[in-house]
Amino acid sequence: MFAKEFVDGVGYKYKKVKSVSCDRRFEVWGVRSGSEGHGEEPYEFKQVVSFNNEQGYIECSCMKFIEVGILCSHCLQVLHACCVDKVLHQYVLKWWCKEIKEGEFNVIEKYVKSL
Repeated sequence: MFAKEFVDGVGYKYKKVKSVSCDRRFEVWGVRSGSEGHGEEPYEFKQVVSFNNEQGYIECSCMKFIEVGILCSHCLQVLHACCVDKVLHQYVLKWWCKEIKEGEFNVIEKYVKSL
């Protein structure tokens, strides 16, 4: 599931819309293929991602982490764009990743190398 989110996010476009000190806000947008609730036709989307690397938080207007417990492709695209190669540990829930050993959270780097 994580790999799918990461790969989905690679094709998205983004722009920084606000930056105050370490607080940054991005718009992330793209086109997705048809899915549940959207029929078969591709559709456009736009989400807003807030990121503060110093305080260790990232959140998206899609609310996927809150609802499902995994970072969305929009957040992963922003982390990648900001050259963050390690997912913040509080966003890697152990029950999603059998492969992750205690204290090892270098997940993005692993999947980038596998592409």
